[in-house]
Amino acid sequence: MRLKNKKALITGASKGIGKSVALGLAKEGADIFITAQKDIDGLNETMEEAKKLGVKATCGLYDASCFKDVERLMDEVEKSFGNLDILVNNAGIIKPTPFLELHPEQFEKTLKVHLFGTYYHTWLAAKRFMIPNKSGKIINLAAPAAFKGYIGVVDYASAKGGIAAFTKNVAKELLPYNIQVNAVVPVAES
Repeated sequence: MRLKNKKALITGASKGIGKSVALGLAKEGADIFITAQKDIDGLNETMEEAKKLGVKATCGLYDASCFKDVERLMDEVEKSFGNLDILVNNAGIIKPTPFLELHPEQFEKTLKVHLFGTYYHTWLAAKRFMIPNKSGKIINLAAPAAFKGYIGVVDYASAKGGIAAFTKNVAKELLPYNIQVNAVVPVAES
């Protein structure tokens, strides 16, 4: 119960990595607010599993690529928890497409969800909750594709590379406020 009384926001938590992170934080005692863009059934399932662990869990559908939606989310986090100690930026999309078939709309959408979404959540959480409290942890999800060339994921890799650079720079700027900012690069076990 290392995170008892801590409040965490995890984006993209209806399945996969986001769900695992949310339940991992809940197992350590953190109250969680989880989001997804469309998968309310997945969110509800994750929320109910977290509640069985004895923590407060709340969820909602929000578009990580829309600043107004993220502002609305932060209002709900404040109503639900009053504070925010941990932010995990996991929301993302991937649609493997060869570069020469990659339309600008898809490239832009992928960057908006991953990179802009990470910026929106980090900026608002830091300004609203973490800087005033001089405390916080922010974890951003990068990917191996940001560091090694693959076929069919130019948009995804570009977004994840941007997140890696974003994380390094924001970490330097938020350090004086006692806010730790890190990126993780999950890899599948072989």
